[in-house]
Order: sequence, then structure tokens, then C-alpha cells
Amino acid sequence: MTDEPPAPTAETLPRGLRSSTTLLLILAACVMAGSGIVAPVLPLYGAAATGSATLVGMLITIFGIARLAANLPTGLLFPRLGSRRLLVAGSILLVVGGAGAALAGYDLGAMLVWRAVQGVGCGIFLTTIGVLVALRTEPGRRGRFLARYQAAVFVGAGIGPTVGGYLAAGLGIAAPFWAYAAVAALALVASIVYVHPRTALTVEAETGPRVPLWRAVGNPQQSANLAVSFSQGFVRTAVLWQLIPLVAAGRFGMGFDLIGIAITATALANLVALPLAGRLVDRVGWRMPPSAAAITQCAGLLLIAVGDSAAAFWIGVVLLGVAGAFIGPALATSMVEITPAAALSSVTGLQRTVGDIGFVLGPVIVGLLADVAGVDEVGSLLVTAALVLVTGAWWAVATRRPGAVLA
Repeated sequence: MTDEPPAPTAETLPRGLRSSTTLLLILAACVMAGSGIVAPVLPLYGAAATGSATLVGMLITIFGIARLAANLPTGLLFPRLGSRRLLVAGSILLVVGGAGAALAGYDLGAMLVWRAVQGVGCGIFLTTIGVLVALRTEPGRRGRFLARYQAAVFVGAGIGPTVGGYLAAGLGIAAPFWAYAAVAALALVASIVYVHPRTALTVEAETGPRVPLWRAVGNPQQSANLAVSFSQGFVRTAVLWQLIPLVAAGRFGMGFDLIGIAITATALANLVALPLAGRLVDRVGWRMPPSAAAITQCAGLLLIAVGDSAAAFWIGVVLLGVAGAFIGPALATSMVEITPAAALSSVTGLQRTVGDIGFVLGPVIVGLLADVAGVDEVGSLLVTAALVLVTGAWWAVATRRPGAVLA
């Protein structure tokens, strides 16, 4: 991280730390909003460009695959290239990808390429911000701090589709892509001109001994962290984006409006619970919340799967959001506290990669269960509940003893 300014002492924090962190949270929210801003037009664009449902799915999926591919390399390159270079590189790719997609017209091949460029840029940018946020945490306040970061990501992801829908309706189908490029251009300017102050943890990351990635994740607690990250990524797409809409429409006859409200209710419950979750992690530690939240999440999945009333469905939807809020900050805090500072960037990249693998595979596995094994929505929800319960139990067993930071 040679492109950073001189380090502060370990005893004092730079005055610009708070404003720097606020900027990082705003940038994370903006980039996530940009990612979601094109969501309302992609299915319509794909339908207009081709009659193939598979190709339409590729248009949506390729972004996630490209983002997944960029996460780990970014974490590995972070100590060598530094945060500013990576943020600038990610922003440039987002600008170029957004402009290219806007100019692609109905050329599906070109659109696939530019969506992949956007995915790589998003992976680089968000992984870098994730590392920077982790390096700015302080003992005793990490849970609340990382909960704010998760809230920023959720807010950005939540407002993006709404903005994109209005832009497309008023200005045409290319408008959301231009908006994405514009947001990325602002992130590029911020990445170039703003100096990110460092903390004692940043200094330790620069001066501490190098630890190979395989050794940094050799701790059983790190393995459990990755397993829970995978299951949470799986839940986000398989349950929220696929199974909940199917259950809502098939069992309760809900229309698109109520299905949208159900998905939004999960996000709102998550946002409301995040401040409490962050304070809980700071007060009781990070070991207990994920396993307890996994049980709560299983309860929500079971209510959605077998509940015979709309009330049970809505309670299950809310429980999913609340449980997710208590899992996220605890996972992030544990990663900071049991990872050698010099390996934090690479482990962050790996955690994001594993979570994105669950994110990408969730709908695919649910689809295969239905097409190959004849498993319906209820069966898929029960399979997901089993996955959550197994990874939650894995976490509970792995975190019974305090984990040592590898030297």
C-alpha cells in the first residue's frame, strides 16, 4: 500500500478518519445503487434482443460471475497496488462498462461483454472498500461500524432498481446504463482526489509478516465463516429472488405488487435490526449471534415453506431479514479479529468470493432440484433451511474456543 500517506501513530487516530469512512460508505452505497439501477430493464432488454430465456439469464448472471472472479485477485493485489489504484481501476471499468452497455443498442453479444466489464469493476471496487472499512475498525466498536457498512450496501441495492425504473420509463432503456456510468464517474473522481487516512491496524497490515492465504484461512473459525458466507449468499438469491415469489404467487395468489413488498420487507427488517445487531456484537462478542440467528432464519424458512396462512408467510419473511442482520456484522468482525492484519485483504477477497459463489449458484441449484429431482418450492425451502442449520451448527462448534490470530 505504498500509495498511501505517512502512517499515524498507534495511539492517535487521524482527524480525517470519520469523514474518510463516511465517504467510503457513500461510495459503497452508490456503486451498489448503480449495480441495481439496471435491474428493471435487463429482462425487457433481453426479451427484445432475443427470444432465448437462457440468453436472457446469461445477461443477468454474467455480471455476478465477473464480480465473483474479481474478488480474490483484488484482495491478493491490495497490499502491492494499494487502495487508490484499485479504486481508480474499478471505477474506470464501471464507467467504460456503463457507457459501452448504453451504446450497445440491442447487440446482445456486445451487451454481455460490457456487463462482464461492469462486474469486474464492481468486484474490484467493492472488495477494496470492504478491506478499507475493515482496516478502519477499532476494538469495541467493530460490530456497529461494520453494521453501518452493511446498511450502506443494502440501502444502495434497495434504491437502485427504483431509480432505474423511473429513468427507463422517462428517458428510455439506455438511461439506466448512462446513470451507472455517471455514478461510477463520481466514484472515480472521489477515488483520485481523496486521501484515505490510516489507522494502527493499517500500519500493522503494512509492516506485519506476510501470511499465505491458505494458512490465514486454516483456522477452523475461518472455515466456518466461509461456510456461513456461502449459505447467506445462497439464501439471498435462491429464497428472496426465486422461492418467495413462487410461494407468494402459487399459494396465496399474490400479484407483483405484494411480491415486491415481501422482498422489500426482508430488506427493511434487515436495516431496522442492523444497529441493534452491531451493538450486540460489540457487547457480547461475535461468537454467539450467527448460530442463534441461523436458528431464527430456519424458523423463517419453515414458516414460508409449510405455513398455511398469509400471516405465517409474512412473519417468515421478516424473520429472514432480522436473522441476516445479526449474521453479517458478526462474520465481518470475526474475520477482522482472527485474521493477521497483513492477510486481511486476501481473506476479505476470499470471503466475498465464497459468498458470491452461493449468490450465483442459489437459483441454479434450486432450478436443478426442480427440473431433475422434481423438488417443488416447499422442498427447496426445506433444503435451504437444512443448509442454514448445518452451517450455523458448524459455526457454533468452530467458535467454542477463542481463535488465535496466526503469526
